[in-house]
Amino acid sequence: MFLKISAGVLFVIGGFFCGLNLSDKLKRKVLFCRECEKMLNVCEYMVRASNSDVYGIVRHLKEENYSCLRFIYILPECYSPEDDFRQVWKNAVMSDRSFDIEEQEILNDIGELLGSTDIEGQLRGISDIRSVINSINAERIGVYRQKGRLYRSVGVLIGVTLGIMVI
Repeated sequence: MFLKISAGVLFVIGGFFCGLNLSDKLKRKVLFCRECEKMLNVCEYMVRASNSDVYGIVRHLKEENYSCLRFIYILPECYSPEDDFRQVWKNAVMSDRSFDIEEQEILNDIGELLGSTDIEGQLRGISDIRSVINSINAERIGVYRQKGRLYRSVGVLIGVTLGIMVI
């Protein structure tokens, strides 16, 4: 009997953690949008205030704390004639497997934009990307609010159901 109760409790705990994991995936998508907004703010400031090149922007981005945008920390900080910055950016984004296709496209658009035009062109591009990120963020917040609690609750309920079936 003790073994059955222990198995039931483990199923409840397992269901809880499965629901929590699914909810955390949704929360990470919201966090991605917030960190992209933070990155765009830094890029906009660096372009507007100091007219920095892409390597200066990267150096400044590395000073910030990003939990989702870890690819930033492998970008080069200095010019190298052998490397194309845009390709290095793209490879760094693609090397991080945690991004979905939509997120990769947004990050690659940012990499293509930086240093490609004059100051006004870059600022317009940053503004355009920011509006896309804001609309995606609003959608993701709605999904997280709607489904986050649902996933956690359903995980516990499935765990309880399986636990009862074992007992």
